Formats: sequence, C-alpha cells, structure tokens
Amino acid sequence: NLNGQFLNSIKIAVGPRKHNEEIGYHIYGIMQSLNDSSQILVNLGWSKNKNTELPVDEIGVSGTLMEAKAPGRFAVANNPDKDEWYNINLEEIQKFYKLENLSLNYVLFSHSIGTLGEFIPVSLPKSYLTPSMHLQYAGFWFGMALVLIAVFCFRFIIAPKK
Repeated sequence: NLNGQFLNSIKIAVGPRKHNEEIGYHIYGIMQSLNDSSQILVNLGWSKNKNTELPVDEIGVSGTLMEAKAPGRFAVANNPDKDEWYNINLEEIQKFYKLENLSLNYVLFSHSIGTLGEFIPVSLPKSYLTPSMHLQYAGFWFGMALVLIAVFCFRFIIAPKK
C-alpha cells in the first residue's frame, strides 16, 4: 500500500494492449510520496482511452511491487517525443521526464485505486512464471529429455546386442 500524489504532467500510455477483444492501453503514472521526494512508476490498469485523466488529489494505491526489467532485445523502440510508448524502460522514462528520484528497481501494479472507474486493474497472467518457478519448469523438462535419451539408448542401442 502506498499513499501519495500523482505527478499530473506525466502519464504514460503503453500500447496498444488487448483486453476482452478491445484495444486499449496500460496507463502508467508517477506517484510521489507525501513524506519525501521518492517516486515510483505505477501501472494504473487498462483503459480504452489513451488520454484517461490521472487522479490529482492524495490517493492510496494497493498492489503488487514487481522488479523492473529492461525490455527484451526484440522490443519495439519507444518514441517519447511523439508520446508513443510500447514498453517500460525506467531509465528512458527518467531521462525523458528529468526525474531525479524515480525508483529504477520496482514498478507497482495496482489492484485498486481509490474510486477510479475508468481503469481495469492489471493482473498477472496465469501463465506468468516467477524466476524460481521457471527454474523448476526448465529443470523438469531437461530432466525428462535425459530420461528419454536413456530410454532410447537402452531400447535401440544396448538391447539389440543381446
């Protein structure tokens, strides 16, 4: 849970993104803490409208704090001058908006934002694999490959010699 105020001049619409067969955007805002000058990028949710207004008053946001990762090598390049954002690159956002206190380590994915009705909260897909789950998944399939190679060797290489 975070309390703060969104910087009104900064709204990042990343998209297009699909939700229930409709095209829209994931809307991000920069929330500044009321206690100090620290700032964090908040995913407010999905909206059909790229120009959805951010709240201006002090607001509380609850959600999941995720480690920020750099976009992959095949990601489309952002064009901030034309307000075209296709992925989240915190260092690029920090430089473009001249933010000195932006957290470059985490992004908050909101589950609820006060009483805003225009945003549909973003949830992680059920197929999302955390790094530890990914390691288990990969370990299982590589182990299965070794077992299948052993079965093949026993059946077709060792067994015919008898």
